[in-house]
Amino acid sequence: MSDDDNHIGVNEAGAQTDAAVGEARAGLEHAQAELDKAQEALEDATENRRAMEQRVDCAKQALAMAERTLEQARTECAPRFAAVSQSVDVATGRLTAAQQALNAYLATNSPAAQFHSWLNWNPAQHGAPITPDTLRDRMNLSAEQRSLLQEYLYDRKPSWRGLVDKYRGEWTAAKGDAERNIVTRKTRIHISGEFAEQIARHALAPLGGRVETQGRTFVGDNGRYTKTDLLVMDLRVPVIVGRGEGMGAPVGGSMAFEMKCGKADYLYSQKDHMVFQAEGHKQADAHCTLCSRDIHDLPPEKEKELRDTLREAGSPLVGMLPCKNEIDQSCLGFIRQGEQEKL
Repeated sequence: MSDDDNHIGVNEAGAQTDAAVGEARAGLEHAQAELDKAQEALEDATENRRAMEQRVDCAKQALAMAERTLEQARTECAPRFAAVSQSVDVATGRLTAAQQALNAYLATNSPAAQFHSWLNWNPAQHGAPITPDTLRDRMNLSAEQRSLLQEYLYDRKPSWRGLVDKYRGEWTAAKGDAERNIVTRKTRIHISGEFAEQIARHALAPLGGRVETQGRTFVGDNGRYTKTDLLVMDLRVPVIVGRGEGMGAPVGGSMAFEMKCGKADYLYSQKDHMVFQAEGHKQADAHCTLCSRDIHDLPPEKEKELRDTLREAGSPLVGMLPCKNEIDQSCLGFIRQGEQEKL
């Protein structure tokens, strides 16, 4: 073999060695990079493990605190639950005794039993639409029933009790007929109308699921509004208030009423005002103006004029409320009752 051949072989071996060294270096660099990634992942995992260990410690502490709190709450609540249970038993016994006493009282007091039945009327038992005759009967309370309603309102309606007490005080303090006449006039003006509305409210409220009084409805764009005296919603049964359009309401529907209690001349004088009020309750399925039966005391031509006007306004006039004199006498009798109780 010549020197040239030896030289070529050495060069080839050197080249192979250099290539191998290069590959080894590249492999080493790759391995170092992988090692660096693995080291970084290890550090992250170690940090996560430490964080999880801290969370586990916190969870164990929270669990221990919760268990202690639960045990403390059980210790504190046990006697309270026992006390509440005892109070419930006592209250149940008292209510049972009160119900028995009420039943015994109603069994021996026919007027009170009738009033209780009137107050807790269930129209669904009729199984048929409620007619105007039924509504008229509901509002046609006897003098005794009106007196019981007065007492019911006095016991449960603070504003009513306050007004009655005010006029009772004025009646008791009045010196002579002149001052008593002043109290009588105030009673007729400020109490009688409210009492007539309460008769209608309690007579009609059982027909619906919700009742609203004195709701405002704005009329026009000038900020004027009218108040609807009574709105009965979510009707449980169909109701026929009278003849004509807007005088009937279906199950689930609503009825809106304006109230006017006064003598014939007063009702006639309120014609324009009632027409204005009619604008406030046309959104209801049935809507009308309930007035006292004094409407029948108007001359036939005036009664027809008033009825026609209100029907055209969308609020037909229905005379179902007791006469003004009956309402006045009931209210005055209740005012004077305070004086009688002091004798």
